[in-house]
Amino acid sequence: MEHGPSGGSTAMRRRSGVRGGTRMEWLEHDILCIIFSFLDVFDLVRCTAVCKSWNAVIRKSELLQVLYFKLRRDSGESTSSGQRKSMEFGLQEVAMKYHRLCLQRGRINIHQWKAHSVGVDQCRMKMGLLLTGVGDKVMRLWSLDSYKCEEEYYIPDTASLVDFDFDESKIVGLLGSRVGIWTRKGKRSIFPSREGTFSKGLCVRYIDPDAVIGCEDGTACVFDMYSRTCSRIIKMHAGPVTCLALSDDELILSGSSLGSVSISDLASDQRVVRLRSTDSAGIRTLCFNPCSHLVFAGTTVGYTYCWDLRTMKSLWETRISSNVLYSLSHLRSDNSTLAVGGIDGVLRVLNQNTGEVLSRCLIDDERPISSTRNMHAFIEKKKGIRLPEDAEGFNKRGENMEHGPSGGSTAMRRRSGVRGGTRMEWLEHDILCIIFSFLDVFDLVRCTAVCKSWNAVIRKSELLQVLYFKLRRDSGESTSSGQRKSMEFGLQEVAMKYHRLCLQRGRIDIHQWKAHSVGVDQCRLKMGLLLTGVGDKVMRLWSLDSYKCEEEYYIPDTASLVDFDFDESKIVGLLGSRVGIWTRNGKRSIFPSREGTFSKGLCVRYIDPDAVIGCEDGTARVFDMYSRTCSRIIKMHAGPVTCLALSDNELILSGSSLGSVSISDLASDQRVTRLRSTDSAGIRTLCFNPCSHLVFAGTTVGYTYCWDLRTMKSLWETRISSNVLYSLSHLRSDNSTLAVGGIDGVLRVLNQNTGEVLSRCLIDDERPISSTRNMHAFIEKKKGIRLPEDAEVDRIPRTCRPPITCLSVGMKKVVTAHNSKYNLRCNHAAPSLSGWIFQAGRVPTTPAEPHDVTRPQSHSRPCLHVQ
Repeated sequence: MEHGPSGGSTAMRRRSGVRGGTRMEWLEHDILCIIFSFLDVFDLVRCTAVCKSWNAVIRKSELLQVLYFKLRRDSGESTSSGQRKSMEFGLQEVAMKYHRLCLQRGRINIHQWKAHSVGVDQCRMKMGLLLTGVGDKVMRLWSLDSYKCEEEYYIPDTASLVDFDFDESKIVGLLGSRVGIWTRKGKRSIFPSREGTFSKGLCVRYIDPDAVIGCEDGTACVFDMYSRTCSRIIKMHAGPVTCLALSDDELILSGSSLGSVSISDLASDQRVVRLRSTDSAGIRTLCFNPCSHLVFAGTTVGYTYCWDLRTMKSLWETRISSNVLYSLSHLRSDNSTLAVGGIDGVLRVLNQNTGEVLSRCLIDDERPISSTRNMHAFIEKKKGIRLPEDAEGFNKRGENMEHGPSGGSTAMRRRSGVRGGTRMEWLEHDILCIIFSFLDVFDLVRCTAVCKSWNAVIRKSELLQVLYFKLRRDSGESTSSGQRKSMEFGLQEVAMKYHRLCLQRGRIDIHQWKAHSVGVDQCRLKMGLLLTGVGDKVMRLWSLDSYKCEEEYYIPDTASLVDFDFDESKIVGLLGSRVGIWTRNGKRSIFPSREGTFSKGLCVRYIDPDAVIGCEDGTARVFDMYSRTCSRIIKMHAGPVTCLALSDNELILSGSSLGSVSISDLASDQRVTRLRSTDSAGIRTLCFNPCSHLVFAGTTVGYTYCWDLRTMKSLWETRISSNVLYSLSHLRSDNSTLAVGGIDGVLRVLNQNTGEVLSRCLIDDERPISSTRNMHAFIEKKKGIRLPEDAEVDRIPRTCRPPITCLSVGMKKVVTAHNSKYNLRCNHAAPSLSGWIFQAGRVPTTPAEPHDVTRPQSHSRPCLHVQ
């Protein structure tokens, strides 16, 4: 109580490097015992190796003994004192049995990641660490728990890495005809050429203090790592030494391209014995089991051999492949299984004692189950599959190509487009009702739009009515029959209120992805689909549910895309001084030059059947999409038309670089009226709300204006930024909020009726929370933060606020586009899209708490963001 939670003890913790919480070493013996009691026997054994104090606690508490004897009792073994084995030996037996069963029959999860830029030829695993290399100028040491790169060891520019080995303190590398040594802290040393040089080394193995090099001339050169001299040269074969293995009792085992295995003693410098195979195929890989004294070898024609060193006789040989076997290995204490891999890509598990193939495994080449990213690698999780014994005539998934795993029914499902399981349309009405009853009101409304059968089921069951009136009752509204509104109208009100609260105060999740190779200038969001483009030679249509690219629409090489718009059946693109149309099935058509050409188009908007082009000469040209002719030319401004908006009742609204907004009627070809701003700054962006009849505009100097079309008067104006506002948008049925983005990279939410800034949002520039990958894009998830009212935007680093070149608004989400020319960080491309997803939830008391946004950041930014 003298210091309390905020007194001396906290200060002491800070001095010791702990920012908060309780460190494990501060816990009492009894508390540690309680924690350890929740672990299984294998995790408890691992805990004994963490530190001396944990080892002492576990041994003193006898937790390990209790678990071990319980394990033996459950397996049917006697636990009488006379028959009890040494616990250490018994636990090793249990672990090896568990390991063998997993390799032979267990479920297979595969984690894949790119460890090097140009591939990896070699890997060595020891003590939970994986060393990779041979291919580029670096070796990397990975943790297999977290898939993080612990250390990097660089190769000299003048040498190429051939092979390597390592232990807990150093790494030994074979660099052609020289040897290099790296300490684990990264210091590198290359042995001088004059010290025991050799013609060409092909392989290396290391057992402290000796590194043994297998050479092209058939010798094994032994280097002492401390004196850095070649201490012995042993003639092993008449041909090249292709592989090596070392034993704990100082035996050198070497394989040759001539098909034999030679054994030599490090102490005597003499060859002890030669083990021969039954054919002359070259030995490609070799390993030795010190527990069973067995030697295993794989050849260039797919044979695997086994010899017993105690008798120097062959135990078995088997041909498991028709191709080269590159590598074979086993767990050091395992006397039962051997893993073999080769050029055919099949991972085989063999019985060490008989050579029988216990299992053959492949990577399931479907899309990944999941993926994660850390600062060192992108890791994909996939499934592994086991091949049946008669895999001839099977596909890569191990399924019979004729009938599949379960015969004709699977084939029938494939013909109907179903790979397995039960289709939704096969479900009865009652089962669908049970499923739909678990959904909330918003998801249920979405389900009504999926298909006619679902719509009928939901309406007939009255689930939607029940949820709607429950929602009204929970919000305190009366549900008496005289006061009931139309349910459709009421649900729309509820949805818009929910959308407004999410944009104004909800938690922000941001999904970023790179939609194009060179950035994105424009995006349009309709019907849950996002169309992106302007920057390269393709437009892409994305699903915002799965972030998958649904379609691609290519631009002619002779034209550049300026702007575009789309509906459910077609895409209209402005290609400089021409118009292009793409049907949603991918067919493209460019309008002939003679039909209504114009000097230069700056923007386009489409409402079936007319596409309106805003031109540099101040005109709006109306193209009929079916006759493919320019039907009308309307003079809108004295200067260039910079932006357009169309209303359902055939009004054209256009903004000009001279600072005015003109309105024209498509039917009359005449300008109806002009809306003026209080300054002459150019209008950069424009949108129209058909529900409230309000027009919104953003200018090149950061002003936002609002006019009411019913009165043709200005409602409000406000300056929300000192820079250009590139885009503003709102949900079609929303009369309350307006999203605005510009060059300063801040996403602002305004009140449509007053112009008040309700919220200012930024991308949190820390590392991503998580990441996923599909076949079309890599998506990073980040947090969004809300700025306090007194935050100065100009003091916030530009890395937190990539310029927003365009935005579109959906239900509880805003999609922003970012062009790559604003890339402020090296090593990564600038984001091209960001999806901001606003979640309802408790409002934080201090919006700037996630981190200090004025602090400079050092992380790079992806090219797309979805917020």
